[in-house]
Amino acid sequence: MVDYREPTLAIPYYNSKFMGQPTLEAITREHLAELGCTVELGTRLISFTQDEKSVKAKVIKYSGNGGEEVEEDIEAAYLIGADGAKGVTRKQLGLSFLGTTREDDLMVLGDIHLETKGLDRDHWHFLSPMSRDVISFRPTDELGKDGWQFGMSSCTVDLKGLVHDEEALVNCIQDSVGLGDHVKVKEVMWVSDFRPNMRMVNKLGAGRIFVAGDAAHIHSPAGGQGMNSSVQDAFNIAWKIALVYKGLSPASLLDTYTAERLPVIAEMLGFTTKLHDRTFDSSYVEHTARSTVDEDDNSKQMKSKLERAMRRNGKMYMLGVNYRTSPIVVDEFVPTPTSGVAVVQSTYGDSQEGILRAGDRAPDAPGLMPVVSPSRASAGSTRMF
Repeated sequence: MVDYREPTLAIPYYNSKFMGQPTLEAITREHLAELGCTVELGTRLISFTQDEKSVKAKVIKYSGNGGEEVEEDIEAAYLIGADGAKGVTRKQLGLSFLGTTREDDLMVLGDIHLETKGLDRDHWHFLSPMSRDVISFRPTDELGKDGWQFGMSSCTVDLKGLVHDEEALVNCIQDSVGLGDHVKVKEVMWVSDFRPNMRMVNKLGAGRIFVAGDAAHIHSPAGGQGMNSSVQDAFNIAWKIALVYKGLSPASLLDTYTAERLPVIAEMLGFTTKLHDRTFDSSYVEHTARSTVDEDDNSKQMKSKLERAMRRNGKMYMLGVNYRTSPIVVDEFVPTPTSGVAVVQSTYGDSQEGILRAGDRAPDAPGLMPVVSPSRASAGSTRMF
């Protein structure tokens, strides 16, 4: 899917790693704890109001004993709603959620314990038991030595029914692998259906309240960039709120959150939508079993289209995301555009070594000397990353 790339000074962390949400959450909570922050589970936002000075939010907390609900009022300077596509924040703010939902491109995703000798654990396997069906198996030791994450799309099977019928799901998985009794689904840990959405808000906040992540934009999992983009949202608004809260910047700085992120999100949705279409269209090979030769040709064609669909180019790294057009970015080294000539700006381009402009992601800078006073640097060196 993605070629291995050697780390460089500009991009020391080039190669991605898949991990499950529980693992990622555990790592994140550990870092938050070091900063004195605690994540409160079992807490749900139900409403909020705001004025010129603060935000007042009403939440419900669920106790561990008998599921008792306790209502609590919270007052804060700002509120960031990262409560997902079905969350309260965007809806109460009245932000639009423009785009489409692909009802026909239903997918089923889940985690299973699978026992088989036919699938090695060194590769992500994509199988096409029928010409317009695809099922994938990704081994993950996070679930155990027999743990797999699966995903399937189909034009011949009622996938929605599989979510509520474990026996039918298990039979479908076994049939898809095509290894008969050599495949045993030992446990279905969780399973869910998913309809791809390509939607985004018209703006990322109002007053003292902002949205980030799936509350602001959702797209096909074929793109695989949801978490990365959500983190970029959070970082973008977090440092700006910190400066305004401390009185180091005017409140107008917060307006640049929408100005910077919305063009990136729009370009991302266009890119991932094309990637989704290419991924799903890869299975659209008409199947006519007229001869063994036809079967082989269809299989080769299917494999070729699937491989092309799953290839990921440099944009997938998201390291080319930039805010060159931001109202707070000034670049005195770029020539002034010629009057009357249209300038095409890409906020989501490929990363390019050695090319840097104001508004780009900062490269690493090793060998920096920490300065403890204007006249003296401390011993040792550090780096930007």
